[in-house]
Amino acid sequence: MSPSAPDIAGRYTSLMVLTIDIPEKVVERAAALGLPVSTLVSQALNEIGEEPLPEGFVRLGTSTVNPVEATRIIRELASRHTLGGLKIKDLIEEGRH
Repeated sequence: MSPSAPDIAGRYTSLMVLTIDIPEKVVERAAALGLPVSTLVSQALNEIGEEPLPEGFVRLGTSTVNPVEATRIIRELASRHTLGGLKIKDLIEEGRH
């Protein structure tokens, strides 16, 4: 292991080379999601290290918020970011042609 510089939270991380057997269903899931297997495994390992969320809360990016607050944030973002008058239905239909 070789230590790296501290991240923005002041935590030190280490790099390690591992050889592991990846179950076939993990490989299939990564392919279905269009992700490299290494990305899917990395995400799974990160989830293991996360602290459990308080009951009734969701993770929104790096923040933990209750669902009502998450909905408010998403709607606020949606009101500022538009498709310039285009409808998602029209974009889907155009993609089929």
